[in-house]
Amino acid sequence: MVVAVVLLTESCESPLSPKPCVTLADRTCGGLQDLAFEIQLAAVEKIYDEAGRIYPTRPRTRGCPTPAELVLAGAIRPGQAKDVWGGDIRIRCYSGFVNEVRSAGPDGIMENVDDVVRRFVGMY
Repeated sequence: MVVAVVLLTESCESPLSPKPCVTLADRTCGGLQDLAFEIQLAAVEKIYDEAGRIYPTRPRTRGCPTPAELVLAGAIRPGQAKDVWGGDIRIRCYSGFVNEVRSAGPDGIMENVDDVVRRFVGMY
């Protein structure tokens, strides 16, 4: 089974296009790990969409919404506030946009190759 895992890159769309973008690379894993990546990718997409819907309506002094705030708003289920491996989900905002939603992946370490990431790529 081949599952799509999001990897970091800056070159998935034209730099002039303000559209959000996900860059995917094929990763072959075994059985339950494949399912975990598929579930987490869907959860990261949902969090990105819901944070992007809520963030523009918030006072700027409150900053980026957290996964816990998305749960309280009814935007995501309580089980989606953590990743499938029990780690935190990080949401970053910049200049009025949700810039990134990141799960640390199965190793629990942020900013490496097994992270599941949804990133906005474009101009702000």
